[in-house]
Amino acid sequence: MESDPGELHSLQDGPQSDSYEHEALTRVRDVLDAVEVALKSKEDGALTKDSSQSDNGDILPSTSDGSGEPSKQEAGASQTNGTSDRGSEASARALKRHALFHELASSRQRLFQLLTKLNSLTKNAHRSLDEKMHGAYARFSGSGMFRGDKSRASGTETKRNRILSNLKDNPVLKRTSAAAIRAGDEARIRSLKLTRRMLTGRTDTRVRDYVKVPRVIRTLDKYSFTFGVLGITLTEYVMLCRPESFRWYYAMIMSPLLVMRWVMYRQVKWQYFLIDFCYWVNGLCFLVIAGPWSRSPILWQTLFISANGPLLIAILAWRNSFVFHSVDKVTSVYIHLFPSLFTWCERWHGDEAAKQPMTLDGWLMSPLKFYMLWQIFYLVQTEVIDRKKLDDDPTIKTSLRWLAQDKRSAPNKIALKLCRSMRIMDDKESFDHHNFKTKVVFVAMQLLYTILCFLPTGLVYQSFFLHSALIIFIFAASVWNGANYYIDVFSKSFESKYADHSSEGKEGSTAETKEGTVFGQDNLSKPH
Repeated sequence: MESDPGELHSLQDGPQSDSYEHEALTRVRDVLDAVEVALKSKEDGALTKDSSQSDNGDILPSTSDGSGEPSKQEAGASQTNGTSDRGSEASARALKRHALFHELASSRQRLFQLLTKLNSLTKNAHRSLDEKMHGAYARFSGSGMFRGDKSRASGTETKRNRILSNLKDNPVLKRTSAAAIRAGDEARIRSLKLTRRMLTGRTDTRVRDYVKVPRVIRTLDKYSFTFGVLGITLTEYVMLCRPESFRWYYAMIMSPLLVMRWVMYRQVKWQYFLIDFCYWVNGLCFLVIAGPWSRSPILWQTLFISANGPLLIAILAWRNSFVFHSVDKVTSVYIHLFPSLFTWCERWHGDEAAKQPMTLDGWLMSPLKFYMLWQIFYLVQTEVIDRKKLDDDPTIKTSLRWLAQDKRSAPNKIALKLCRSMRIMDDKESFDHHNFKTKVVFVAMQLLYTILCFLPTGLVYQSFFLHSALIIFIFAASVWNGANYYIDVFSKSFESKYADHSSEGKEGSTAETKEGTVFGQDNLSKPH
């Protein structure tokens, strides 16, 4: 019975057989050939024995008459008996041959069944590995390939143990199967290291750890730094040489930045910051630019007071910094600074609507109505419509939660000091965003801050010098905050990065850092 080469070659159809797998297949072929030779030897020996017995022990004695010649009757009987005996012997030999070939076929079939199971296990392991490799980069952190799925590993180990237990009666096949399994494991490890080297540059750095390692100067940061510096230069050119076109420049710059801010804040559950008062003022700028009521003096004066009052002063209150390599920090400065630049161009180089004299309604009443409209909308949205959602998910951030929890911020310290001095809160009592008293305090404090910022802005409306000086001062403060960031924060991160790389070279370990992913909360500035 000839072996089927197709069955043996089918064992090689898995992905990338290495030297161990070739060795395993060679040893399996040797075992099959040995079994076949042994069975054929057993068959030949049995046939030889039967033939010798028929030649020596089964010969009938002859009878003859006196002349020594057998009689005709005896000769006929002897011929008949000889034919019958030879037929019986041939039948017996055929039956034995059939039994031996059946035994050989059964043995070969059993061997191929076991090897087919082993081949199927190897294919499934490689297929699972390929799926994990393709999904690793798409999912960044948290891929199954690097997570180490214990349940799947346990199932694979059970299958291997079952196969080894079926082969325990044959030590040769057991060693062969163990070698094949080791070869599959080593192939998986080599593929894992190759993937890590391609994605991270190191074989001992996991992909999910690599995406969390901060790139102090990432490619995105380089582009952001370049465009941030060029943006300041271009903004200066438009303001000084083309002030009448600044409204379109504002729309061109702020539109993509606001969309990017929405995407980034949605990822870290900061989307409720996007309904703060500063975003309403930027929305009012778009209405003045594109709306049919853009020539309304009251609407224009409301925008001027809001943009150059609480919105511009917020850069000082929240310490917004001009960090050119950070898209988020640059966006925060632009959100608070660009509306005032827009009003500067329109006020001193715009049409007649921006040059109308300031009235009491445009100075205090209309801006206050606009602010109260926002405050009512904000409270209804957060305390009525989405209250259950916010209570169920404490990780969602709002302005109230941020101010109440950030005990080191200036607004929190000032509000707490005033409340304790006025006996509104005890000496040991602190703000809690779930507490109704805390909500009332912060609403009142923000209203007071807004009114105080409205008051001097009317004087700025009347003077080109005061308006220009205010913008320059606030811009310089944001640049100063950025300088402090680069010297006090960024330089330490830069030094720690090289310190970590130095320790990696000596100890061979990956240093852990405090910063998060590209869009993690730790890389985002305070959302104001």
